[in-house]
Amino acid sequence: MKILPLICVVNTNKKILNKCQELFDEIGCANHKIYRKPNSKNKSFKNRKPCHQIRIDGFKSVLTTLKTIEPYLVAKKKQAELVREFVKSRKENLIEQDKQGHITQIHYTQKEYDTLCRVKGLNQGKSPETIRLDLQRVGKILP
Repeated sequence: MKILPLICVVNTNKKILNKCQELFDEIGCANHKIYRKPNSKNKSFKNRKPCHQIRIDGFKSVLTTLKTIEPYLVAKKKQAELVREFVKSRKENLIEQDKQGHITQIHYTQKEYDTLCRVKGLNQGKSPETIRLDLQRVGKILP
C-alpha cells in the first residue's frame, strides 16, 4: 500500500477554482484540474450544478502548497497540520541504508498510521479508532 498526500479544492463556481489555479501556479505548485459532472442517470443529481475540483498530490507539491495556505485555513487547519506532519515524517523515514550500502524503503511507522487515521477521522467525522478498525478489516494496516 502506498499513501500519497493530497489537497482537493472543490467548488461549483468555476471562476473561484480558476483563481485558485492562478494562485497555485504563482507559488510554483504542480497541480491539475479534474472536472466532475453530475450523474444524469441518478435523479438526485439531475438538478445539481457541476462540481469542479483542483487536486494537488505528491509530497513536494502538497508541502509547498500547505506552507502557503495553512495560515489562512480555518475549518481544515487541523487536517493541514496532520498532513504536513505526515509528509515531514515520510521525508525523514523514507529510506535506510544497511552496512553493505543497500538502500531499502522503510514501511510506514505506527505514528504515520495514527496520523493517517486522525486525518481520515476529521474528514469523515469518525473517531480515529473507528477508522483504524475499518482499515484493519480490509487489511490496509497492521493491528
